[in-house]
Amino acid sequence: GRTMEHVKKAIQWGFTSVMIDASDYPLKENIRITKEVVAVAHDNNVSVEAELGHVPPKASDDISGFLTHPEEALEFVSETSIDALAVAIGTAHGHYKEVPVLDIDRLKKIRSIVDIPLVLHGGSGTPIKDVQETIKLGIRKINIGTELHQAYLDEVAAQVKARGGVYCPIDIFMHPVYERMKEVAKRKISQFAFRD
Repeated sequence: GRTMEHVKKAIQWGFTSVMIDASDYPLKENIRITKEVVAVAHDNNVSVEAELGHVPPKASDDISGFLTHPEEALEFVSETSIDALAVAIGTAHGHYKEVPVLDIDRLKKIRSIVDIPLVLHGGSGTPIKDVQETIKLGIRKINIGTELHQAYLDEVAAQVKARGGVYCPIDIFMHPVYERMKEVAKRKISQFAFRD
């Protein structure tokens, strides 16, 4: 979430981990907000992921201003006591117009000075070989929302077409949709659990 209210609701609903995204703010404000979230979450035995740098909403020609600076990552982690850090190294949310180019050297620098699990947002559509390389370098969580959303939408459309738009009990209608999403998840788990 982007606010303390989102985080508090998630904790009340029983989530065991939360993510605070204050990456749109300057570093000091991001640190302040994140520290407040960590205090509340850790008091409730809930882990915290936070973001530094910013994954743009879609691919852009100039992403340099969005990327995580290694020195800031060290300060951010030290000051906030977060449990995982989402870093911006060249991925984007949504569908890519072009294949993303990941800043692997930046990731190496961050990993060399930050000793907590790192997170890659914008993993959908990122070449698997590149994702596997980031895993070798400390990425421990990869967000793939767009691919799951697309599988959902594609299979809902297929079910509507197959049934000619005629009513069908939701459990029958949705079963193939869930199965399609499971296929995507299984494929990603297999790809992310590769062996060197």
